[in-house]
Amino acid sequence: MGSWRGYSIAIARLKSQIDWDSIDEEPVDLVFLFAVAKEDESDNHVKLLATISQVLCEDEKVSELKRSTNPETFKKILLN
Repeated sequence: MGSWRGYSIAIARLKSQIDWDSIDEEPVDLVFLFAVAKEDESDNHVKLLATISQVLCEDEKVSELKRSTNPETFKKILLN
């Protein structure tokens, strides 16, 4: 099996909230999954995680993400 390099991200917007073992003890309806190759020496995934964390601290941005209707709009909100 060949080695995989880099990272991938998957995002799920759930139809209904689920309980999550979160610090604020609030249920979640946005789930982010990062898959990072063990051999990946870049910090690009860390930079992306920092960007996402900043966006998720803004209530209006979170509302926009939840109202988005397609992946392109979601990505634009998340990365701008």
